[in-house]
Amino acid sequence: MERLMTRKQAAEYLGFAPQTLARYAWLGKGPRFKKLGKLVRYTLEDLEAWIKDEGLTPGNKPEPKPAVSLGPRVVIGGVAYYREDEVGRVLHQLGVEGAICWPASA
Repeated sequence: MERLMTRKQAAEYLGFAPQTLARYAWLGKGPRFKKLGKLVRYTLEDLEAWIKDEGLTPGNKPEPKPAVSLGPRVVIGGVAYYREDEVGRVLHQLGVEGAICWPASA
C-alpha cells in the first residue's frame, strides 16, 4: 500500500512552502496529487516523478523566472495602467503575439 503525504509533508520533502504546492495545484502544474474528499494527498512516487521531470533534487527549488518590467505605470482608482507600446514590447520579447491586454490590478 502506498503511503500518502499531506500537502505540508510533501512541501517539506520538496523544500517548498505548502502554499506553493497549493498554488501549483490551482494552476494545474506541479506534482500529481489525489483528492480524498476535501483532503489533498501526495505519494512519494508522484513527488519523485515530478522532481525527475523538472530536473530537480529534493530541497532544490526551481530557478525563478526573471521579472519582466512593463515600465512606468499610472494608478487610477486602484487600477494600474501601462503604456500600450511598453506592454507590446514586453509581449513581443516573450513571444506572445496578438494578445488581448487589459489594465492590471495594482
